[in-house]
Amino acid sequence: MNKAQNAERSYRFNIAIRIALPFIVAIIFLSYILYKNGSIGDNDMVLFFILIISYVYFTTYMIYQSFQNTFLDSVTKVYTRDKILKIIDSKVKKNRDFNNLTLLNFKNIGDISDRYGVDFGDEILIQCVRELEKFLDENSIKSYSLGRYSSSYFLLYTNENLPKIRHLITIFSKKIKNEGVNKKEIILKFEIKNISYSDLQKSINYLINRIKDVKILSDDIDEFESDVIKSIKNKNFSYKVQKIAGFKDENLYCVIPSLKSENHGNISKSKISNVMFKYNMQVNQDIAIFSSFFNSLVKNVNNKFIIEISMQSLNSVKYLEFLKEFIDENKIDASNIIIEFYPDDKTEHLNRLSEILFEYKKLGFRFAISHFGANNAFFAYFLNLDIDYIIYDVNISKNYKDTKVANTFLKLNELARQIGIKTILKFVDRFDMFEFAKNNKVDFVQGFYIQKPRELV
Repeated sequence: MNKAQNAERSYRFNIAIRIALPFIVAIIFLSYILYKNGSIGDNDMVLFFILIISYVYFTTYMIYQSFQNTFLDSVTKVYTRDKILKIIDSKVKKNRDFNNLTLLNFKNIGDISDRYGVDFGDEILIQCVRELEKFLDENSIKSYSLGRYSSSYFLLYTNENLPKIRHLITIFSKKIKNEGVNKKEIILKFEIKNISYSDLQKSINYLINRIKDVKILSDDIDEFESDVIKSIKNKNFSYKVQKIAGFKDENLYCVIPSLKSENHGNISKSKISNVMFKYNMQVNQDIAIFSSFFNSLVKNVNNKFIIEISMQSLNSVKYLEFLKEFIDENKIDASNIIIEFYPDDKTEHLNRLSEILFEYKKLGFRFAISHFGANNAFFAYFLNLDIDYIIYDVNISKNYKDTKVANTFLKLNELARQIGIKTILKFVDRFDMFEFAKNNKVDFVQGFYIQKPRELV
């Protein structure tokens, strides 16, 4: 039983005492009268009847009040927002030394609820909170108060020194991420602030913005950034496609978008990536690219297209929901769309990534990992992810004559073929490279030797 539940039980006990006390006093008093008089008259019966009615009413009212005034969150059984704010405010006024407030965000709880249902999300959240309380107790943090601020946000007040609590929460965030809860990876973000001489609500807002890494578009945004953001919101894109020739299978087509800005002409996707990251607009950008591209198709709507998205979009429920609605409304065959992504976070989130890919695959989408053989852990991807294509890194194309590179490439290609993953070699711009790919059983090749990028028609 946690601290908040103990406090709630004490509160209920006090209510019960207050309910029972008048009845006990009344019985003692009545017993005394009866004992002294030696008989019970009509008036005594009326008085006793009125007393019973009054007591029943009083008992009902007190029980009703006790349930109305609960201060435990209905799901996690920690303090409610109102109660935790009152507790923190009271403790800060009494203590001026260490008043450290930690805002914790179990970041992917909403995603888990969306994918597996609200009840399952609540179950995971309850276990997360229990694990946190257990961890604090095991590390001798006895004087703390924990309450639910909203959805996946929790407030933790302690009077420990700030470096100690930061160190412990860091350890806990890594522990819960690595071990998971009910076989689900949990991403915990947190921020800590000393609030001894601060306005409580302003401090909480500050911590929320720190966790979200909020970047507000301000008056000092430069002209290029403003132009880029405006163009993306208006979905001003142009497209080229480049054929990816298959030696056995039918051809694929790589989608190459560029942004048509008002003041800077056409801008490649790579050149606007920093702006998207700065203002947290990667998902908005990928939605705009996907929707405007498929709305622009006039011919060859049944071709198979490879379209690149960011890891932020791949992890986003918003992007998945957009795709569901878009392909349904526009009658698009998702099996003709290959989503290209670069999992640059290596093997940290492979379990969660595997679950995400499964959700897309239920709709019919297929997947290609890009930059394969560069800085990513290929063996872990083969073992854990249901992918359909790998796109070799440019360094393999550039250095295929190097014996070590060639031998490594051949082994990778053989492994991919044995487990049913198609392979794509890019930047093929000469006949000898084409022959190298063909002789070594690469499935697809892309590059100027095959076809230069051409305008979408």
